[in-house]
Order: sequence, then structure tokens, then C-alpha cells
Amino acid sequence: MTKIPSIWLPLTLLALLTAFLAFPGKTKGQAFNVSMKDIQMLHGRADKTFEAGNHELAREIYQNVMIYRMKRQGAKAYEVGAIHNNLGVMQYNEGDYDKAIELFEKALANIRGTKGADHAEASTCLCNIGFAMVANGKGEDAKEFFQKALQARLRRLGLMHPEVADCYEGIGLCHSAKNESEEAIECFQKCLSIRQKAYGENNVETAAAYYGLSMAHLAENDFDKADEYDGKAVAILKKTATAGPINRNPESQLKGPVVRVFKARSKLKRKL
Repeated sequence: MTKIPSIWLPLTLLALLTAFLAFPGKTKGQAFNVSMKDIQMLHGRADKTFEAGNHELAREIYQNVMIYRMKRQGAKAYEVGAIHNNLGVMQYNEGDYDKAIELFEKALANIRGTKGADHAEASTCLCNIGFAMVANGKGEDAKEFFQKALQARLRRLGLMHPEVADCYEGIGLCHSAKNESEEAIECFQKCLSIRQKAYGENNVETAAAYYGLSMAHLAENDFDKADEYDGKAVAILKKTATAGPINRNPESQLKGPVVRVFKARSKLKRKL
């Protein structure tokens, strides 16, 4: 469970935040000479508000922090990229996938430019772009983003890291979108093996891998296997009391939501 952040802020920070939200026309560098320390504190508050699920307030704070970071550090700063990523997560969760992809691409450009192409958060952005493209019905185009992230993560993390499993899940979804069920099964099986070792059986990420296998076997008309994996996914969700619907079918925007509940993607919720 996410802890709700404290409402108590340092007095000077509270004054700045109140002014940001009350006088948006004066936040473009006109009203305050804000120090980097204050900007960092506000950025931290935005992150905590974001993690607590108050996206409306977090968006307002992030947008104002971005103004000051761009003024002080320039538009290509790593921290500006981190804000782009988290704003993209909000757009993704609201179903605006085109805008989410645009923001994730800006984040990726900033992170590559400041930290290098193999940086951990560059891979996060690549996966975020991929999952947003899958959700937007562009699974065939998303594969290259997952593959780039996979190559970087294998070099940096090895074969059995949970973030490698995320890449296999994404590639599996892309194969499912192209009706390449055998390739999808292979990817989801790799994903499952890693997650079982990393998280154990009773975890929502393990359930997601089972559900991917169920979809792929269903496409193969292997109904017994499809039912077996679907049953395992449902059993895990009942045990973990997971809520928050998400449809992992890459054609979901055409068919409507399936009757399953999944926690929203943990990696898409990851802040930079």
C-alpha cells in the first residue's frame, strides 16, 4: 500500500507551492528567484505526490518545476527528462497513449543525451514507449523498443533480472499482435521463469506472465493450456487481492476490456 505523503511542508516550500498553484501566470520566472535547493525540494514533493496517486496535483507541481529547471538547467537536462517520463506515465494511465509516447520519447532523448544510451533509465523509457505503443494498437512497431531495452539490460543486468522479464513480456505482446503465437509463447515462458525466481508464485507480475501464456495458447487453439494458465493467473489475483484493471490483449482497443483485473504495469509507474 502506498503511504499518503505528509501534508506538512517547510514553510518556505509551502509558500512557493501555494504561489505556483494560485498564480500560474506568474510562474514563468517572473514572480520568484527560486533556488536550486527549493526546486529540488519541490521536485521531490512532486515525486511523492505522484507515487501517492494524486496525479492531478503532481502534474501541476511537475509542470511548474519544469519551468524552473529549464530556466536553470536547459531543456535537455536529465531532470527535465525525468519529469517528461512521469508526465507520460500519467497520460498513459489516463488512456492518452499518443501524448504518453511523445513524452516518453522526450524523456529518452534527455536521458541518452546526459547519461548515455546504456543508462538504466534509458531502458525504462524504451519499455515505456513500447508498452504505450502496444496499448495504442501499434504492437508491430513496438518490438524494436523492447529489443533495444533487452540488449542493454542483458549487458548490464544478466539473464535472470526482473527488468529483463519486462522486455520479454513486451516482445511477447508484440508477437501476439502479429499472430505469431509460437514466438509469443517462447517470450512469455522466459518472462515467467524469471519472475517466478524473482518474485515467487503469488505476485501480480507472475500472474501477468501466466495471462500472456494463456492468450498465446488460445491463439494456437490449445484450449486446455489456455485454461490452465488463465486459472493460475486468476488464482494469484484472488490471493493477492489485486485491483486496477488493465487489459494486456494487444488488440484490446478493438475488442473491449477482458474480464480480468491486473495492477497497472509496475515499470510504467516507475519514476525517474
